[in-house]
Amino acid sequence: MHAVPIFDGNNGTFFLDNTQFAYKCEEGGGWHDFFAYQDHLVPWSAAKERAGGEECVRHNFRGVDDVLHINLKAGWEPYNAAGVSQAWVFQPWVQSVIDSQLKALAAAEKPTMGFHIRWGDKIEEDILFKRPTTHPKDYIESFTKNFPDIKGGTCVLVGDDVKKVAEAAEFAKKLIGCKIMQNKPYYRTAGHVQVEFNNQTLDKRCMSTVQLLLDIETLAHADYMTGTLNSGIPYLIEVLRYTLYNKERSTFVDASFLHNDWWQKVRDLFNPPSEDEEEEECTEGDPDCEDEEEEEEEEEDSARRRRKLLQRGPLGQVPRRLRRRSKTMAEIDTLLTD
Repeated sequence: MHAVPIFDGNNGTFFLDNTQFAYKCEEGGGWHDFFAYQDHLVPWSAAKERAGGEECVRHNFRGVDDVLHINLKAGWEPYNAAGVSQAWVFQPWVQSVIDSQLKALAAAEKPTMGFHIRWGDKIEEDILFKRPTTHPKDYIESFTKNFPDIKGGTCVLVGDDVKKVAEAAEFAKKLIGCKIMQNKPYYRTAGHVQVEFNNQTLDKRCMSTVQLLLDIETLAHADYMTGTLNSGIPYLIEVLRYTLYNKERSTFVDASFLHNDWWQKVRDLFNPPSEDEEEEECTEGDPDCEDEEEEEEEEEDSARRRRKLLQRGPLGQVPRRLRRRSKTMAEIDTLLTD
């Protein structure tokens, strides 16, 4: 999204090459199958480029990050907000599907609380980055920690693993007491794996993409939203919420171990543990004491990982200016998905 405000409006034609883009409804299709921004973000073809009389300057998504970080010395946030303001306009047939779902959301018991439960190949990425996995219970507990007084309402559960979504639903009913609302389950019950998705038929990829956009819009319109910023989808949803749909940023919760949304650290600052909560002294040989020592060691390891991961961008990717060229990073690049 940050490519749009960087390049759109300059002299020349701003092309989007969809040839390697798996999300499409027909051969030669891509982004423009779903979004109506083709007058500015023009679908590329070799014939169109030749007709222009000169060779285009090319950027892949890593190259766009270089322009952003190195040339403009800027971050993602303001440019992504500008990008969705310009380009997040659906084709009419997609918008009609979304509108039908949003009517159901508007009629649901309030407040509406969205949860994006990510599993699938994100677990492999967690292992590669040596970061703690965000489990279904973590999403619900992160929400209740930030909003302990909210009970009832409707919990909108979206995710790529049927069992994990069902697990989160049980925790939500127990801890929040909400009614459960779910969109159509993801086509692959065991979670999203990008390589597997890329090999599906065009029809399946088309409808799965529409379902993804439907899920994104549902969560973006909910009163509250909880996800993990280790995944790119919740980050995009947060940008949509405060940019297009006038949601307060305090209504978004990052359930990852980083808790890296805007407001959780502020809440912790103004709501510290009560002074009368004194720590009990450990006695030698006490198994509970040993458990606490292990937890402290884990917290120290977690803090080190936090420092490293906070250098990454919102999609879990390290800006090129901070990366070393290595075979390991090349392997990481191939695993980074939504």
